[in-house]
Amino acid sequence: MNTVTGIIAVAADGHHSIFLKNNGTVWGCGQNGSGDIGDGTTTDRFSPVQVPSLTGITKVECGLFHSLFLKNDSTVWACGKNAFGTLGNGVYSGSPNPTPSQVLLTGVIDISGGGEHSLFLKNDSTVWSCGNNQFGQLGIGTSDGNAHPNPAQVNLLTAVTAVVCGYGHSFF
Repeated sequence: MNTVTGIIAVAADGHHSIFLKNNGTVWGCGQNGSGDIGDGTTTDRFSPVQVPSLTGITKVECGLFHSLFLKNDSTVWACGKNAFGTLGNGVYSGSPNPTPSQVLLTGVIDISGGGEHSLFLKNDSTVWSCGNNQFGQLGIGTSDGNAHPNPAQVNLLTAVTAVVCGYGHSFF
């Protein structure tokens, strides 16, 4: 069993957990069939393993079958299930994404992962979203249920300081 020390933040959903260490590295364990942990595999992990491609991480978030990682340069990286464009990398696919890829945004200061969607707060207080919009959880004025793989700005919001996702809803 791997012993992980120096943990400063933890994120979890119903299937996997992500741990952020004080040195900016990320570790994870749990169900990993969609590459949720980001260790480059789809092997379930019963002990924490390091996500090898990530350093300089300042915040971690888990969504349903995906993970988000905020770096100290204000970029976001994501891995896992991307069937609705949840990872915000401009594509959607039913195939696992076990290695983190960069979200198509910069200047991000807060992140949250939901059921099959993700939220991003930028340093200009704007909120951006991507993924499944079945219940209007992206806040873009529709509830079309389509895949939205490119982050879109949530309109009508000002002076936002935090974002939080639920399964099919969002709070700004």
